[in-house]
Amino acid sequence: GAIYIYGEHTIVNGSHFRDCEAIWGGDIFVFGNGATIENSAFDESNADYGGAIYLTSWGSVIKDSNITDCEASFSGGAIYVAGGGTTISGSNFEGCLAKGTNQNYGGGAIYVRDAGDSALISNCSFEDNNAKAGGAIYAKNSLVVKNSTFDLNHAASTSGGALYINNNTEIYDSNFTSNKAGSTGGAVYVKNNLALSNSTFKDNNATEGGAAYSGKAAIVQNSTFALNHAESGSGGALNLLNGSEIYNSSFTDNHALSNGGGVFVRNYGNLTILSNSTFTNNSGASGGGIYYGGGLIENS
Repeated sequence: GAIYIYGEHTIVNGSHFRDCEAIWGGDIFVFGNGATIENSAFDESNADYGGAIYLTSWGSVIKDSNITDCEASFSGGAIYVAGGGTTISGSNFEGCLAKGTNQNYGGGAIYVRDAGDSALISNCSFEDNNAKAGGAIYAKNSLVVKNSTFDLNHAASTSGGALYINNNTEIYDSNFTSNKAGSTGGAVYVKNNLALSNSTFKDNNATEGGAAYSGKAAIVQNSTFALNHAESGSGGALNLLNGSEIYNSSFTDNHALSNGGGVFVRNYGNLTILSNSTFTNNSGASGGGIYYGGGLIENS
């Protein structure tokens, strides 16, 4: 690689890295808390883990940077995070790739290992990133995503065309367009609870949960789902566990080959839909708008 950092509160500012190579962090390896990497560009670098950056660091910040066409042989095509409380903001990730085929590998742009506090992604864009799971981001820990866009990301053979999250997830004010998964969750796959608000999902595709798949209960608010598809299973837009809630959201022209063109609820439990949610021209083998086993639907 280009830089090995050992120590706390290091700052890398206004730098350009291109075509570098290492085992951990093709351009930068950080061992030390509180690092800041800002206003920098990373192009065509590669590593086994973290094609551009590898962080063994708590409370670090990456901001206002561009990472393009970087690759990892295993996980984290652009960035591998091995510490907690990392913030990544105002940055763009395009054309990055994680090539690992093991079930625990992924994150075409970013891989977050299970360590410490949640990672925060804000005001970032992710386009045309690819991995086995989590085309843009694979996180083993909790994740918060704000004000970000995800376009044309792809999980080739498993779940989470844009996001694959092993723990709880919060998504706010974000847009997901034309992402695709080979299995579940065309844009988003969450193994635990999902909180989603003020976001738009359009033209995402998967076998089940064309837009999103949540392993546990989800709360969805003020969001729009259009033209999402479950190509061989259920939940054209959303595939959720019982106990989920949907507020003030719209579902239009979503399709499932099986059940629940708009929403499919697993385990035949309660689904609460409150406060003027709309379902228009969704289609499925059963339950064009909603397929569920029983519960409360109100003011829809």
